[in-house]
Amino acid sequence: MNRAAIAIEPNLVELRRDAVAERLSLFGLSLPALALVTVILVIPVGWLFGLSFLADDGSLSGVNYARMLREPSYVRILLATFEISAMTTLICVLLGYPLAYVLSQLPRRVANLFRGRCHRRVPPPSTLQPLG
Repeated sequence: MNRAAIAIEPNLVELRRDAVAERLSLFGLSLPALALVTVILVIPVGWLFGLSFLADDGSLSGVNYARMLREPSYVRILLATFEISAMTTLICVLLGYPLAYVLSQLPRRVANLFRGRCHRRVPPPSTLQPLG
């Protein structure tokens, strides 16, 4: 190897080490948020999922899932849930991608005005306003 390659190689090793240290420190900053999501979301959903495999007497069973597939009302509710989620996804894609493209093509100043309008809070329906 020539002298230039030997001189550059230690710098590459140090740069990689610094990059890894930076990634780890940024990950450390996200740990409180990950812990909060785990406590508020993952643990309760996992607990409910585990309870769904228990029968009324406490034994392991798939009776709840068999009932869900056997009863027409549960099947209707499940299908309606998937229809609503599919329609919501489709509407978001059909509106979101063109909007994102248009915003990316506008001058920065005008695009920031429109982005501010997109991120505004949607007022609640009048039926929820008396509740707080």
